[in-house]
Amino acid sequence: MKSRTLVTLAAVLYAAFASGCAKAGPTGLQNYPIPPNGTPNSVVLTNNVFTPGSLSTTVGSTVTWTWNACTSQASGDANGYGTTTECVSHQIVFDDGIGNSPLQDQGHSTRTFTAAGTFPYHCAIHGAVMSGQVVVQ
Repeated sequence: MKSRTLVTLAAVLYAAFASGCAKAGPTGLQNYPIPPNGTPNSVVLTNNVFTPGSLSTTVGSTVTWTWNACTSQASGDANGYGTTTECVSHQIVFDDGIGNSPLQDQGHSTRTFTAAGTFPYHCAIHGAVMSGQVVVQ
């Protein structure tokens, strides 16, 4: 009786796979558009790095951080079957405790700087190896 159950289970799984129910496909997670190089007041998070690592701006400016931390690996056919998307979560934490972002693997976060100074920050997950600063003049 056990072998008949296994054969039935195998047939059901095969049917599901053949009909497309069990195929692995794109997850729908996407990177947000990366601002072009040189876009003022813009930082991109990718590959566990803030780019640029140090940003200079003026009092009253808003800085935008864009997560671009998702990568796709095609392991299947041209239709995307077997494609996997992996996103790495990051959380921006400022040393002054103001304007921290939520833990996320895609999206945007902003902070408006109302005073001059140097504002160091880091990723709560990756620590000092993923850090940056905003210098406000």
